[in-house]
Amino acid sequence: MKTKLTVRVLAAVMGVILILSSFAACSKEKEKAPVVTDESNNYTPEWTVEPTISAQLIQPLVCPIYNENTNHYDISYADCFKIMVDGKLGLIDFKGKFLVEPKYDDIFAIRDGDDYLAIIEDEDSVKQTYIHSDTFKTVSAYKQYNTKKYEYYWNGNSPLFVCNQSGKITEETFAPLLPEAVKGVKKQGGAFEATGKYGLFVNQVNLTGMIYTGAGYYCDGLIAFESNNKWGYLDSNGRTIIPFEYDAVWGYSAMGGKDTPYESFEDCVTVTKNKKFGVLSSTGDVLVPLMFDNATPVVDGKAFVKTQGKWGVLKVYETDGFVTPGNTDSNTEASSTTTTTTTTSSSTSTSTSTSESTTEPSTSKTSESTSESITSTTKIVYTSGNYKVAVDALNLRKGPGADNELVYTVYKDDVIYVSKVENGWGKITIRKDSENVIEGWLNLKYTEKY
Repeated sequence: MKTKLTVRVLAAVMGVILILSSFAACSKEKEKAPVVTDESNNYTPEWTVEPTISAQLIQPLVCPIYNENTNHYDISYADCFKIMVDGKLGLIDFKGKFLVEPKYDDIFAIRDGDDYLAIIEDEDSVKQTYIHSDTFKTVSAYKQYNTKKYEYYWNGNSPLFVCNQSGKITEETFAPLLPEAVKGVKKQGGAFEATGKYGLFVNQVNLTGMIYTGAGYYCDGLIAFESNNKWGYLDSNGRTIIPFEYDAVWGYSAMGGKDTPYESFEDCVTVTKNKKFGVLSSTGDVLVPLMFDNATPVVDGKAFVKTQGKWGVLKVYETDGFVTPGNTDSNTEASSTTTTTTTTSSSTSTSTSTSESTTEPSTSKTSESTSESITSTTKIVYTSGNYKVAVDALNLRKGPGADNELVYTVYKDDVIYVSKVENGWGKITIRKDSENVIEGWLNLKYTEKY
């Protein structure tokens, strides 16, 4: 009997040991399981100014310039930013230096101008102050500035190009050369009423139909639209490049009106979702994860971002700005097969490239030329906008690359508008008359930003 009891006790003890062993095994399995992390855990911010700036808000100064060659607003951002401290606005630069002390109720870039307008409002009056964009000196005086605003309307099944000047709308010929967001309207008693719908108008065709509830401006090859209370970005063919999962930026609209996301600029798009900000490339790749509490668009490779209650300046990529023509033969165009032996950032290297003579617009031949180039890890960035041809003659190709069919030639000092950038090539449209429109791509290495 005693032996049986002993066996039972030993069995019970062994059972407890097995149970404890199994818990320990499970515990070890859990410790070995991989930890699920998001992409922000693999990202280390590189600061040019540490997050030490106290401000309620920092937002871009939008510079809209109406381009009469394309009937389109070229949207860009100034390299200084609005900063709000204690409810008042001033200007700050990327070094964290105040250019204009915060004391204004509003500051904005003057449409089709170079300077900024600051506003102080009180109960009885509105005081305007002009701020010079080069010196940041202020002039407290009233001046006239452009109140015209061109818009594209969609009235039923017909496009309209209208000019709204101080509330007076004038209908004009509808002839956009770039993709445009058309605003749905209906005419009531001689006035236009918005329907709340938007579409994408390209090449005289409403490409998408009036299916969106908000729209931004076409810039840098992309345009933002709203669907089901979320924003995404389409390209000039109406394809969704950045999915419809992002939010509008509170208080931001390039030309006033309903809040929108930021425009694509410098091949970067600052986006927000679930109250977090990050930066995507214009192809939708993640450059900066959604990890900051606020952020501005990327200008000159940098952006203001907010984290833990303070603002700093984040380096998104390295840039020295736009490329300038180097030691190139006149009447040549570099091909996409150029090879360069890279050394350090301060050294020169010789590269042999395949080039094309463009002495005659209708013919071309292949020749070998040698050029010197300064190479570094610096990223050269091109964006949409006006450029000037810097060589005697430059081929216009059917696609972004020298192996594409030649369609036209532009010449030295010609000013052209680039609507889209791809691999260092820019897409342009030349309208010779109402029936003769030429589209093509040119190598931006042989142009200057204008």
